[in-house]
Amino acid sequence: MQVFKTFMKVLKKNLLGSLMYLGIFAILFIMLGNGEKLDAGYSDVALQVSIMDEDASEASAALTEYIGQTNEIISLENDETLILDALYYQKADYVLIIQDGYEEKLSQGITDGLFRNYQVPGSYANPLFEQALDEYVKTVCAYRVGGTDLETALERTNQALSVEIPVTKETFTEEGSSGFSESYAVFFQYLPFILVSVFMNSACPVLMTMNRSDLKKRTDSSCLPQSRYSIQTTLGCAMIFLVVWIIMVLISFLIGGGAFNKMSGLAILNSFVFAMVAAGIALLFSVLLKDKKVLSFATNLIGLGMSFLCGVFVTQALLGEGVLSVARFLPAFWYVKANNMLAGLSGEFFEMSSYLLCLGIQLGFAAALFLGYFIMAGIRYKDGKM
Repeated sequence: MQVFKTFMKVLKKNLLGSLMYLGIFAILFIMLGNGEKLDAGYSDVALQVSIMDEDASEASAALTEYIGQTNEIISLENDETLILDALYYQKADYVLIIQDGYEEKLSQGITDGLFRNYQVPGSYANPLFEQALDEYVKTVCAYRVGGTDLETALERTNQALSVEIPVTKETFTEEGSSGFSESYAVFFQYLPFILVSVFMNSACPVLMTMNRSDLKKRTDSSCLPQSRYSIQTTLGCAMIFLVVWIIMVLISFLIGGGAFNKMSGLAILNSFVFAMVAAGIALLFSVLLKDKKVLSFATNLIGLGMSFLCGVFVTQALLGEGVLSVARFLPAFWYVKANNMLAGLSGEFFEMSSYLLCLGIQLGFAAALFLGYFIMAGIRYKDGKM
């Protein structure tokens, strides 16, 4: 096992990059899993709103009360310099000025010129606040058009818009709830990028070193048969791939709280099949690349490129048809599609036949990559470049 021992020695010298990738993603997803932040879903945002009432009417008081139900009302002086300072130092998110004549215009159904405002540019929450404000005004006007007096219209608007509708989110398969938390599903969705990055940063440098012409000639001149050299090298690569995959599966159990069911088992199987694909990619690039200096570039090109195109970083439901058409020729697309079926994401519905089709296509990619590796390795060996 001299070749295997040499393989391990070379691996130790190139282990830092792999451990860095593995450690960062392990810590990140364990934190996400423990916090269950991805399962929280949508929640409204309470803004710090300052309201300056120039109308001082019953209608403006009702609006102030309505805004205070879902936001924090803060007091500011009606001075532009002080207002801009408060926005700059994030003491306020939105400053609403109810202009004089608000009640009179509202009673007549006029919606223009009711407000002025100061707000933080680029805020994502402010458009939601303005939408709620617009909805309030339109609802009051609708009641007025229906013949309701202003006082009653204000009361009914407040009642109608204050009703909370309970919403629950479920993902389903043919047999019922999938049993996937979103953090668990997102972990498996990011796995292709992690596996490709770790495999290429761990296996490629070792194989490129082992296949240097001077080392290879020294091995060929020894009494060690080529078959035993190949077996021991393959055993070293297989150990890398298997250990990394097992570590990721253990992390998935930590994120999932140790729960195991049919769907999580299928997700693990899907990840194992893609691990074979990632192993094939690493092996093929170990003979295609001649310089370790371009390895990092190739890793980012393959890992990031495939992840963006195939729905790892951006869900497939948001990708255009043109992008998806290209992504179908990449293995990560079928991995993500199978994961979406299991988790009920991107509008996918689980069917065993479709799931098995995704696995079969990934296995086809893996077979093609391994075949390409053996062919290229054989060509380089005959040319004396290995």
